Amino acid sequence: MEHRISQYPEFGRLSLTPGHSPQPADSFDTAFGIVQSEVNAARCFGCHSTTPAQPGVHCQRCHGEGVDHPKEPSIKRTKAVALCAECHRSPNREYASPEPEIEDPASIRFAPVGLTASKCYTASKGALSCVTCHDPHTDAKPSMSYDARCESCHAKETRKSCPRETNCARCHMPRSSPIPLLTFTDHRIR
Repeated sequence: MEHRISQYPEFGRLSLTPGHSPQPADSFDTAFGIVQSEVNAARCFGCHSTTPAQPGVHCQRCHGEGVDHPKEPSIKRTKAVALCAECHRSPNREYASPEPEIEDPASIRFAPVGLTASKCYTASKGALSCVTCHDPHTDAKPSMSYDARCESCHAKETRKSCPRETNCARCHMPRSSPIPLLTFTDHRIR
């Protein structure tokens, strides 16, 4: 069951889970949430746990089952976006617009959608991926500066035209809240 109400620790309160109707529940059963199919439940646990008995994300989630430590620790960049999209979601739809966030403002919550729509991604012919900027073994930090990653393609000289000399992502990958109480970084690099 996906509960109708979620805890939002940043705000210290409970509120409606994204995707649930703000209208009062029409029955006692629906007041708890939405019953998930076996397939959807498996998708939920597939990202939020490594195995049913092992909550959290561990090596096997990305590197494969049955290994204590991967023999091939690196994942090819060309496959990284698809692998990351398994959990960081690539919605089951195609966007007609090259600017998906205009067609659907909530699409910025799907980082792979924005990244693959960005000019940096298309110009790199797949060389740019999630792992270009993010170490998959640590949590992403919105406050961290990713400038060194930007400068690996964009020389410091080209940045002189920018009004800000630091934190490229603040302007080129703005954060917004298209869903109440949740903030996302738009990965469609401008």
